[in-house]
Amino acid sequence: MKVLIREGVGDCYQLSKVFRNAEHDGPRHHPEFTLLEWYAMERDYLDNLAITQALLKTLAPSAHPAVRHLFESFTEVTMQEVFLDTTGIDLNQCEAFDGFVEAAIRAGYADYALRSTEWEELFNRIFISDVEPKLPLDKTVFLKDYPAQIPTTARREGAVYERWEFYMNGWEMGNCYTEESRYDEMHALFRREQALKAKMMTPHPVDFDYLDIFDGAFPMCSGVAMGVDRVFAVHQHADSLDAVSLFPFGTPLK
Repeated sequence: MKVLIREGVGDCYQLSKVFRNAEHDGPRHHPEFTLLEWYAMERDYLDNLAITQALLKTLAPSAHPAVRHLFESFTEVTMQEVFLDTTGIDLNQCEAFDGFVEAAIRAGYADYALRSTEWEELFNRIFISDVEPKLPLDKTVFLKDYPAQIPTTARREGAVYERWEFYMNGWEMGNCYTEESRYDEMHALFRREQALKAKMMTPHPVDFDYLDIFDGAFPMCSGVAMGVDRVFAVHQHADSLDAVSLFPFGTPLK
């Protein structure tokens, strides 16, 4: 889609099946799922936040009465705010890994701190175990401005990336970036990914030729990726993806 954007296609979307390998399955995870992805030209991540909320509101009238409020009531919070409120750790004071480790130990996360070797690893351990489960359940949460220590293809603004994810009833539903368009920034990210992929169970190459689209003519834009199956499950007040899937994961073919 980004190649098409570079060629001038403009606002665009795609609704298709996607696949993930070597991930666990469960009520919220299937290796095959439906993804809605769109890009809005000359819009940043906050513009797309408003677009996403408008989309959810259109689904509210048909939603199960028990969850209709999730399609109508939203809250926005920064990662810095939610991390500080939940754990007492001030991410703005933890730019360096050593400082993050010290702050995590003081906050009672010594086990995670001593087992982690990188900033991102420690962040994920604390976030997944203690922050994410405590996000509000009475409204849809848009969690924005992710730390710059977690590399992405989003545009960086100071100490954070212009990025958000949103949660409904505790389920992560989708994410959004103001897309990075500078060649040097994308090349550095690809070099990092190349090193990580070389260590994977099945090593595979990185396509550096793809970076040619960032030649100075890639437009400013923002992209959203949303898990359709999860949104539908919440919409129908289902407790698992299997409840709304025509082919539940693990169902044998007859």
